[in-house]
Amino acid sequence: MKIKNVFLVTPLGKERSKERIHADRMYNSVFEVLKEEKKYSFMRANISSGFGIFSENIFSDIKKADLVVADIIMSNLNVFYEAGLAHALNKPVIFIGPDNVSLPSNVKHINHISYREDIFNNTSINSDEIDKLVQKLKIVFDKIEAADKDELFDYIPYLRHCKDITPEVLSTYNNVIDDLRKIIDELQSRDNVFTEYIEGESKTFDELTKAVKAARDSIFTTRFSPYTVKGKQNTNTFYQTIKQVMDRNQEHCPREFQRIVATNHKEKLDEVLDLVRCNVGNNFTIHLYRHELNFEIVIIDKKTVFIHFKRKEDDRSTENKGKLVSATLKVMNPRVAAEFEAIFHSIAKNASYSIRCNDLNNIGNLENEITNQFEEGLKYCETNFKNIDNNNINE
Repeated sequence: MKIKNVFLVTPLGKERSKERIHADRMYNSVFEVLKEEKKYSFMRANISSGFGIFSENIFSDIKKADLVVADIIMSNLNVFYEAGLAHALNKPVIFIGPDNVSLPSNVKHINHISYREDIFNNTSINSDEIDKLVQKLKIVFDKIEAADKDELFDYIPYLRHCKDITPEVLSTYNNVIDDLRKIIDELQSRDNVFTEYIEGESKTFDELTKAVKAARDSIFTTRFSPYTVKGKQNTNTFYQTIKQVMDRNQEHCPREFQRIVATNHKEKLDEVLDLVRCNVGNNFTIHLYRHELNFEIVIIDKKTVFIHFKRKEDDRSTENKGKLVSATLKVMNPRVAAEFEAIFHSIAKNASYSIRCNDLNNIGNLENEITNQFEEGLKYCETNFKNIDNNNINE
């Protein structure tokens, strides 16, 4: 594979911030050297001047890049998001990062180069460590240039190595990845697409509450997080909104509400039972799902999509404990919403159990059936996802 253009993904921050200082030193000390030796064109995003999470230039640069290098220092969410975009476009990715920062399990199999945490400090540059990083990158660059492009990155064969991934789940991931690629193409066109990056749990759920209350047609939501939204600080309003919005006594009642709930935490059973009790006779369907995914979606009136990205599961700090989302991308476009609706239904059709409230006169004996189904799903998730999380994949 011939390499001409390399896109650098790195935290940038504001001018004179520690993120910008690190990014500038990395570019000047490492990639300028490689630029001279390898004759590559290294591209790096400046502060986005476009509207939304990414400017048009970033989409364009990733698309035309032959290779992407992502610096995971500070575990920046935007870095992983841009790396995910590169993966969806089937671009080879090299992760670099301090030796005290580990990659998430889903991408541990990808090229990863460590550098000393003190490669740059406040007063000087560690030239020996710089040289080591340059040499490591040259080796990987040479390896990629010698490879066939089709051999470099394909997410599906990686998933097949995970022994606990069932054919059912693999099929779902196939659909998700293919559809996400279509959505990325749509976003790249930037034709009448509104995007907004929402950071912070409280702000995210305030936005969701407003959108759900305003819904007129349909609402589709997922809950793959291990935690319920019931009773959680800053999210109780959103939970109450879900309960109330389908009340036929309300002035406006959406025609359809569907919710996918992963059976991965016992707290969520109470939420499911409560929602069913409140929506007997309403066009409200809850699908119990026995697998987790790394994103969650809410689709409002088939034109507005909220895409949640979960916090790292191993982050148990006081600051993050119990948080349901770490960031959200809001996209407003009917064609994009239609793609995500297709993803939603592809997951829902593989649900282990579905509860259709409009077929019920009362919850009655169904409460025991729901409880049994949920507990079976909980045992399945505890067994299978524990094994997946602990499974180390080597190249």
